[in-house]
Amino acid sequence: MEKKGRTEAEIEFEALDEIPSGVGVFDVTDAAITMKYLNDGFYRMIGARREDRTRFFNEGTINSVYPDDRKEILAEALRSMQEHRVFDCRFRNLDGRGKYIWIGIRASHKPVDEKTERFYASYYDVDQYVNERDELTAYGKRLDSILGSIPGGVAVFYEMNSEIRLAYSNAGFYSLHHGSREYWSKQSPNPVEWLAPEDRHLFWDEFRKASSGEKEQGNVVYRVIGEDGKMH
Repeated sequence: MEKKGRTEAEIEFEALDEIPSGVGVFDVTDAAITMKYLNDGFYRMIGARREDRTRFFNEGTINSVYPDDRKEILAEALRSMQEHRVFDCRFRNLDGRGKYIWIGIRASHKPVDEKTERFYASYYDVDQYVNERDELTAYGKRLDSILGSIPGGVAVFYEMNSEIRLAYSNAGFYSLHHGSREYWSKQSPNPVEWLAPEDRHLFWDEFRKASSGEKEQGNVVYRVIGEDGKMH
């Protein structure tokens, strides 16, 4: 039975409102992205009401995106179609307060006709992560002006989603690990994975003790396979 006042798209996709997180459906052609439906979870995530966002329905959906990010969204959607892979993108979107926040999106897709593919998307809030990453990048630049010329290895680590990330590392850090900055930047973003597998728990043990306050500082000896392919 149709619900009074609901559009055809709302009737077709209303089951998506049972999903608590943000999900949506949109169609993509070479020239445009057309929003078919965004569920209630999406509007809760951005702090907005559906009835206040009608100007962003259909092809107007791109207008909610920060102007500098619009071309990349369509370009990434087209690349994912050409390469037959999942669409994966981060962009700034206008929220219910009129502020641009960072949102991540992943979507599978399938052809509707010769010119159009339908994307089934999940949205997630990455605003805090992106802002913290930018702050850490700025922090790293400030550190480099002080520590960049020190010959010994200096690095600042932080934990994110049960993994270690580098907030800052000087040139000496990479030399100590027997590789160039360029080489290590192409490896796992989690530097613990650079270590010999049997040594990784040693790093974690010391990191946990130091970060919890159990120890004033960590002290660990470990091995890595350097750029030369040898264990050091």
